[in-house]
Formats: sequence, structure tokens, C-alpha cells
Amino acid sequence: MTELLQFRMKPLAGGTRTELSLVGSLPSAVSSEAMRELIAALAIWSSAPVSIVLVVDELSADWCERWSRNLRAVGHDAIEVRFELAEEGSR
Repeated sequence: MTELLQFRMKPLAGGTRTELSLVGSLPSAVSSEAMRELIAALAIWSSAPVSIVLVVDELSADWCERWSRNLRAVGHDAIEVRFELAEEGSR
């Protein structure tokens, strides 16, 4: 069964701002073009770069490399990328 994505929106500052969260799982194979379009739309909407955190462990080198390639295709002014080490046993 495919897991549904949950896109939550919540009012902030009396409704003048909106808090967003997106949770769910997707296939890791996404085109650079699709990633570029998504990040560009979010960066325009927020008027700021999108902060992206890649959570990695000793077994996720291939996964991390694949996402790093896709993110490299996104304009550097639209994203801030950082890497975080997964906590042991969190997989």
C-alpha cells in the first residue's frame, strides 16, 4: 500500500503567515527537473532559501549521493543543505 503524504498547514501570526509541514515517504528516484521545480516554488513562496537536511548513516552513502546529485541541479540561492548523522538504532 502506498503511504499518503501529509501536508499540514497551520496559521501563524494571526493568519499573516502559514506554517507548513510535509511528512510521508516517496520513491528516492526523482528527476533533477522535478526537484528544481519544487524547490523553486517553495523558495519563491517563502521568499527565502529552503533548508534541506539529509539524514545519513553508514549504510546510506548511495542514497545520499543520489540526493546530492539532484540537489546540485537546484539553484544554490534557493537551498541551504546540511547533513545530519542518524542516531544509532533510528533506522
